[in-house]
Amino acid sequence: MSKREKNIEILEVEKIVDNNTITELTTKDQEVIGRILQDEKRYIAELKNGETFRVSSQAEAMEILLREYHLHR
Repeated sequence: MSKREKNIEILEVEKIVDNNTITELTTKDQEVIGRILQDEKRYIAELKNGETFRVSSQAEAMEILLREYHLHR
């Protein structure tokens, strides 16, 4: 049996905390997938369990968060 494909709507919410822009990825049901913080020229992808990854672009940070979300669903 094959699994039925499900489309999941992901929202990108930008917040400013202490003069730093934080991008939060959430589902339509307000479940937080993770956050992206900018650290000088690099980005930090932070999973909801607290694990962090340092990457060179915001797109790469989003990819990590989405990959981890789909892996553990």
